[in-house]
Parts: sequence; structure tokens; C-alpha cells
Amino acid sequence: GSTKHITDQLERAINDAIGAICQAIKNNKAIPGGGASDIAAAKALRKYANSFTDKRQLVIKAYADALEELPLAIAKNAGMDVIDVSTQLIAAQEKSTNMGVNVIKREVTDMKEDHILESQISKKEIVDSCTEVAVEILRIDDVVASRPETPVGGDMPGTPNPYM
Repeated sequence: GSTKHITDQLERAINDAIGAICQAIKNNKAIPGGGASDIAAAKALRKYANSFTDKRQLVIKAYADALEELPLAIAKNAGMDVIDVSTQLIAAQEKSTNMGVNVIKREVTDMKEDHILESQISKKEIVDSCTEVAVEILRIDDVVASRPETPVGGDMPGTPNPYM
């Protein structure tokens, strides 16, 4: 029942925590958590995007938008006001790239000072995996978009479909 579900969730959380600790020890590098690194990366990407005048600029800015969603998801999951957090986080990041979402204090704080860190290698693996998934989705979308349209009536019962 629900007790089994709760214990399974707890076991997964403990395994995730152990994995994160092992990664941090193995890599010996930690970065600010709470979305601080995501906002800092998004800011750097926006600056980089401005060096282009073609569609690459739009793609890079869209990727930056996606990175900015990560700390907002943290805030939303903690029941915080996402709009307030967004404005506070962007302003705070102007002063320090260590500023992120602290769900315990329910505010934007310095992640290093509050010892809210994440493994650099785990973060890289997560971002790499998400990027690969996004690229695959775009490839599938390109294939679907390039497929010829089915003529009217082609999907009607008893009507032959010329593409079959």
C-alpha cells in the first residue's frame, strides 16, 4: 500500500544522496546548488548569443530560457512564489553567481554560504542528458514536419491511402 510506496521513495532518495556524495568525493568538485549554476550559465549563454546575428542566436537564447526554468521548478516544488523568486534570483545573480533558491529558508540566498552544493560531474551529466533528449526530439520533429501531408480522404475508411 502507501507505506510500501513511501519506503520505496525513501530508499530512492537515500540512494540518490549516496550517489551524489560518491560523485562529489570522486570528482572532488562541487558547484553552488539551488539553481545558482543554471542561472549563471543562462546569463553567460545570453551574452554569447549576442555574438550571432542569425538563427543560432535564437537557439542559444532558447537554451538559456530552459536553464532558467530549473531553479523556478525548485521554487515551485517548494511552494514558493515563482515570479518573486525569478525577479529576486536574477537581481541577486548580478551581485554573485552563488545566489540560488534555498527551499529551507524559502528565499534566494548564497548557496556556498549555506552549504547547498551539488556535484559538478552530476550536473554536467544531467545537462548533457537533457540536451541529448532535446536534440532527439527536434530530430523527430524535423522528420514529422518533412513527411508529405496525407491527402484529404486518405485516412477515410475504404479510401486507399497513396502513401501505403
